[in-house]
Amino acid sequence: MKKPFGVLASLGRVSKNLALRGTATQSSTHFQFDGNAGKAIDGQWWPDERFCMQTSMSTDPWWRVDLGRSYFISYVVIHNRRVNFRHWIQGAQVRIGNSLDNNGNSNSLCGEIYRNEVYARNDIYCHALKGRYVNVFLRGSRKFLTFCEIEIFGRSLTPEEPVGCWEVVILDSSDQTPIVDTVEYVLTLNGQ
Repeated sequence: MKKPFGVLASLGRVSKNLALRGTATQSSTHFQFDGNAGKAIDGQWWPDERFCMQTSMSTDPWWRVDLGRSYFISYVVIHNRRVNFRHWIQGAQVRIGNSLDNNGNSNSLCGEIYRNEVYARNDIYCHALKGRYVNVFLRGSRKFLTFCEIEIFGRSLTPEEPVGCWEVVILDSSDQTPIVDTVEYVLTLNGQ
């Protein structure tokens, strides 16, 4: 029987994608592609319209996820559609807060996707904005809002709540081969 030698290697902090636990809604749904809001939080990043949310053409389209409670949001990753449609997200704002006034589009600004930053993956750093609702809001008339996936990373407001894990390797004491490939160690806000 193998005996644990100990935890010898920490492979790095693995954050949880808070969006996967949320409930999504949006201002409208494009009829042709069934681009419903839930497609943006289903864990599939394919840049094809079958896997993406998309609103109908409208004025000030928006998408929102309700995380169920407030978190300190560190950053948001938006996975865009393929090349021909990437420009549709130019100027989109990510807003975070606890209010549903104006459908949540008046909450604090985390960041914006600028014209020269339209890539397949857009990372937007929010610097621990506090909020339950994360909105993607595109101001203007005759606009479509579409993207394929959103990931939201942050930490809980309560110290006892698990906010992530460390991936570790436990080695055998005799030959130092892995006993367990990975084990999750729950990390709380105060680092205990």
